[in-house]
Amino acid sequence: MRTWEAHAPGDEGDLLDPERGFQAWREQAAALQAWHRGGRRGPRPPGCAREHHLGRVRPWAAWWARPVYKTMIDPDGRPWRLRRAGRF
Repeated sequence: MRTWEAHAPGDEGDLLDPERGFQAWREQAAALQAWHRGGRRGPRPPGCAREHHLGRVRPWAAWWARPVYKTMIDPDGRPWRLRRAGRF
């Protein structure tokens, strides 16, 4: 809740509801993004969240990143044998 309040200040009831909470988060991120795009004029909106748009992954990066991800990064905590077998 503290993180949400820091980035999307407002009524606590809005933050407890997931739909309204994410909407408040998006609005705050959009306000900060607009402030940056507008040359940082006027008071800075609170928070640090900004819009992030993923760029296209270049084929050469995907070629080497997939094996590195599959062998070195373990996002779900499964042992290697279970990950390799595709089981839990």
